[in-house]
Amino acid sequence: MKITSGSVVKLEWSLSIEGKIVERSLVGEAQTILMGQAKSLPAGLEGLLIGHDAGQEFTATLENGYGIYDPSKVHSAKKSDFPASTNLELGASFYTQDETGKPLVARVVKLEQDNVTVDFNHPFAGKTLEYQIKVLHVRPAEKNELEHGHVHGEGGVQHH
Repeated sequence: MKITSGSVVKLEWSLSIEGKIVERSLVGEAQTILMGQAKSLPAGLEGLLIGHDAGQEFTATLENGYGIYDPSKVHSAKKSDFPASTNLELGASFYTQDETGKPLVARVVKLEQDNVTVDFNHPFAGKTLEYQIKVLHVRPAEKNELEHGHVHGEGGVQHH
């Protein structure tokens, strides 16, 4: 059976950027997803599965899967402008919000004596994403899975 929207798919995957694996499904534990509702997958991966069959292993490349890098999302501020509890170490991430209350993630990308530069781009923005994908099983979703928006049974939610 080919993967379509509404299929239940069991797969293993890894994501590489510039030849280095940066994310993967848990080693030895396949991930089971409901196509069209796979919010736990990295950006763009779900769409790359469409049309593939169980048993297939393939590599797929995706440009800018986490968006185009936007230099306007990089900001500098005085260290004193941050709450004392904020981890201001190089590479550290922290949550904040915009003026409308929308949550944002910022990464510390530069530290100077009195200033901190933070980047609100996703760390993989502007990168070429290379996925190694192994499709283990494909089946049509059951009516109650489509209604609930998630997989039931093995690899999914167990309702009691």
